[in-house]
Amino acid sequence: VEDALRLLVRSGLNATQALDRLRAEHAGDEHVDYLIDFVSSAKRGFVKALPGRRGARGEGSDPAG
Repeated sequence: VEDALRLLVRSGLNATQALDRLRAEHAGDEHVDYLIDFVSSAKRGFVKALPGRRGARGEGSDPAG
């Protein structure tokens, strides 16, 4: 599941491309299938941000530094 999330969030692919790749690489994994269904059915998309991180380089959440 961690690999699937990493591919979805950090691969640089758009959501459609990432979901297609997840379907191909993780076929039959019930947890990944659930993730694919969840993201596919989202009517307003999803946010690719990770908690406690800022920016694309993963800098800390402390605004002072």
